[in-house]
Amino acid sequence: MKIALLPFEASRIDRAQGVFGRQIPALLADLLVDAGLDALYVPWFAERAGRLTHVLVEGPLPDSVVSGEQSRAQADVVVTGRVRVAPDDRTLRVDVHGLTGADRALVAEGGAETSLLALVRELTGRLLAALETDAPEVLDRLPVTEDGFRYLLFDRDNDAIVRAAGPHSLASTPDAWRHLLAAAEVEDSDALLDRLRDRIARWRREEEEEVADEAEAAIDALIARRDPTPGTAG
Repeated sequence: MKIALLPFEASRIDRAQGVFGRQIPALLADLLVDAGLDALYVPWFAERAGRLTHVLVEGPLPDSVVSGEQSRAQADVVVTGRVRVAPDDRTLRVDVHGLTGADRALVAEGGAETSLLALVRELTGRLLAALETDAPEVLDRLPVTEDGFRYLLFDRDNDAIVRAAGPHSLASTPDAWRHLLAAAEVEDSDALLDRLRDRIARWRREEEEEVADEAEAAIDALIARRDPTPGTAG
């Protein structure tokens, strides 16, 4: 069974909503793959003023769009959804199309005290159950903190553009690494720093030396803040 996840509907409350709408389904696709399923995320891009940008889905996708993407991806199941993260309420909805011949809606909701990470954890577990897959260990791969989770979503959003069009396609080259570095600091994660080092190595292979040097210097500064060298008495 092949599963295609499309960008989720999101509002224009703030810029973060579009990031959530794109990167939560992309993350879900990765988690489904980690659980042993055949899944992929289908990104949508547009070109504006000569620059590649993400598409914001502002309403429910018509059935014709869903079926067209299903055909292009040669998928048995398509997952769409909706995300809203307002100051006083959070909603995450996942719609599974074509599962045993019927659509299935999964919804997680909460108030201001509910983290987006908690909703994603809940929906991931329910989506795995709907797909008859028992792999609770994939939830351990999610970040620990809400701040770290959001930083990683922003990083994923920028990295998708970088992979498609290079780091200079972003508004500023530090956007290619600063959210991942922030997540590594908040999560106190050497694994995330290693992920950034792998990215730096890729940029050097692509001869993107300036952005690689910027990111490497930022890692060095973070390590220095973590483990300051004791000063000598004068």
